[in-house]
Amino acid sequence: MFPPLPSQPIEHTFSVMVQHGALKGSMNFVTTGGKATMKDMDEQHKLAMANLAKSHEEDLEKCKVNTMQSFQDYLPYLKSNFLLHAQMVGGLFDARKVNFDALSHLTNTQLDFDIRFSFGATWEEFVENWKNSSRL
Repeated sequence: MFPPLPSQPIEHTFSVMVQHGALKGSMNFVTTGGKATMKDMDEQHKLAMANLAKSHEEDLEKCKVNTMQSFQDYLPYLKSNFLLHAQMVGGLFDARKVNFDALSHLTNTQLDFDIRFSFGATWEEFVENWKNSSRL
C-alpha cells in the first residue's frame, strides 16, 4: 500500500524540506544524528497535518466572512435597481405592497432600464402603456 521508507531518513527529510519548505513544529528527529524513529516521524507528520488543517480552516472562515460581507454590501444596490412589470388586472398597482426580496434574482442585464434614472425609449413606452390603461 505504502511506498517503502527511504534507507536514510535524514537525507529524505532534508530533501522534503528543500522541495516543500520547512515543516512547522519541532524537528527533533533531524537532530538525533540519524537515529530518528518511525514514531518520531509519524508524530512530526501528524503535527504538520494538524497545522495545515488549522490554517486551511482559518482561511475558509475568512473567505466565508468576506463573501457574506460582499453579499450584504451588494443587496441595497440590487434592491434599488428593480424594474416592476405590473399588469393592471384587478385594479391600481400599489407599489407599497411589493415584496422586493422576492425579486432578488434579477440582475442589471435582465432589466430594461434603470429605475433610478428612468428615461429613454423603454421608459417612455412603459409610461405610455400605463397612462393608456383602461383601469385608471
